[in-house]
Amino acid sequence: MPIVEGHSEAAAIPAFIRRILHDAGAFDVEPDAKPIREKRQRLANPDVFARRVRMARMKPGCIAVLALMDADDDAACQLGPELVRAGRSTARVPVAVNLAVREIEAWLLAGIESLRGFRGVLADAERPHDVESIRGAKERLEQLKPNGYKPTIDVLPMLLRLDYQSARTRSRSLDRFVRLVTQLAQAE
Repeated sequence: MPIVEGHSEAAAIPAFIRRILHDAGAFDVEPDAKPIREKRQRLANPDVFARRVRMARMKPGCIAVLALMDADDDAACQLGPELVRAGRSTARVPVAVNLAVREIEAWLLAGIESLRGFRGVLADAERPHDVESIRGAKERLEQLKPNGYKPTIDVLPMLLRLDYQSARTRSRSLDRFVRLVTQLAQAE
């Protein structure tokens, strides 16, 4: 059961998880198509997070909980474990947290070459050097997509097109997300 922070993630992350699982040969695990959504500032609160985990585990068929949120300016190595502790205190299923450093658009930038010419991305779009150090990854993506970047419209098709295997070599948070998805599926 995914827990996410935004409308674009709510639409995109279940399909992206399904893609990762299918690529790994895990066809018997199906992510919930309607993740629990909470604003990032609230989700970063351990008490609120624990309540959302309780909600998730009560959904039929929940075998694990995976939360995805933007790290923004928080240290992923501190906030992530704090939220995992809070979630595990209430869950009877595995709980994992992945913070996209700094934001999920950094994942798209990490694999921008695979998105060239897709949905208006420049045909010669170049990946920034260190995608996870960029403040304003959304704005950088807008520069590479001159006809406009709209997360609620673009994240889903872009994640489904993204060469995430290549992109994960340039984004530790994407690599961790892929590993968590496959590990949680195996924990069933």
